Amino acid sequence: MKNFILSIILLSALFSCKKDSETLNPSQPHDSGTGTTKQAVVPIKRFEPQHKSTETVGTVRLNNTSYTVTTEFTDAVVFKQDAVNVQGKPDVLNYREKLVHLIDNRKDTITLNKELFKNHLPDYESMTLQGVMLNHPLKKGFAPLIVYFCMPDSDYCYRFDVRLDSSGTILPNEIDDDDFGTEEE
Repeated sequence: MKNFILSIILLSALFSCKKDSETLNPSQPHDSGTGTTKQAVVPIKRFEPQHKSTETVGTVRLNNTSYTVTTEFTDAVVFKQDAVNVQGKPDVLNYREKLVHLIDNRKDTITLNKELFKNHLPDYESMTLQGVMLNHPLKKGFAPLIVYFCMPDSDYCYRFDVRLDSSGTILPNEIDDDDFGTEEE
């Protein structure tokens, strides 16, 4: 009986030693003083905003047609900005592409993106589509649909009064800073 109990103790000691040796992976750096494994820092691709998303902004009327306006952040990257991560090391912040969808009552969609404004943006490469404003007052009237582009982390922006021709082609007209706002200002 003593031999049987002694065999069980030896077997359990053997198995426990084997498990400890398997948990230390020789390819991972470890602290020999404590026997703990150091975690390697894995670079994470950082996005602004962090997740893809869609949002319904409202309804706008263009050329006697009502459109539901939605915005969408996609996985496409339109701008990369140098940054510093939490460890103090150089990093890159990837700005997601923002799309603006105009959806009519037949579910036909006109999609506005940065590329459509390429010929109207002097600083095209450094701009991102930031958002839309609906039925916004101007000093001379109002703009049913304004699409604006800004340089990330700045107030350097371009705003466009966007209209559609009869075929659905966008007609962007840049809004001068002096015209933006209301007559009361």
